[in-house]
Amino acid sequence: MSVLLWVLAITLVLGLLVFVLPIVILAIVKTTPDGVSVEIAAPTRIASTTAFEIRVNVCNELDKTRLLHSVDLDDTLLNGLDIEALDPEPTDRTSMLGTTAFHFQRSILPNSSFSLALRARAKTPGEYSGTIRAFVDSKDVKSQDAVVSIVVE
Repeated sequence: MSVLLWVLAITLVLGLLVFVLPIVILAIVKTTPDGVSVEIAAPTRIASTTAFEIRVNVCNELDKTRLLHSVDLDDTLLNGLDIEALDPEPTDRTSMLGTTAFHFQRSILPNSSFSLALRARAKTPGEYSGTIRAFVDSKDVKSQDAVVSIVVE
């Protein structure tokens, strides 16, 4: 009888691992926070040495205040550009693992947005693309990704 109970217990545990654990992991790994969107405005083609602007709008679509930790750009996008100015200025700027993070630690009020203007100059001909991410809310990484591609002629 006790062997049968052990077999049933092990079967139950294995069933939970196979069917429930993947759902829990999927819920934890989900990276898009509810009610946050990122809108990107950037040129797709630009002449070398020309100044231009990339605008990033992080929209809070909920009725609660959100905290924007940073806006991160892949270095594969930034490689062909010289950043001349950011408006507003970040509190800090870090680079690691192929990403440059501009830290803001700013509240985004309910149903409003945070707008970042990144003024740059095209420097080297080629095609540059990468992801722009906004990290919002708790220390758990939550982002909304948007891929940008710019051809410098």
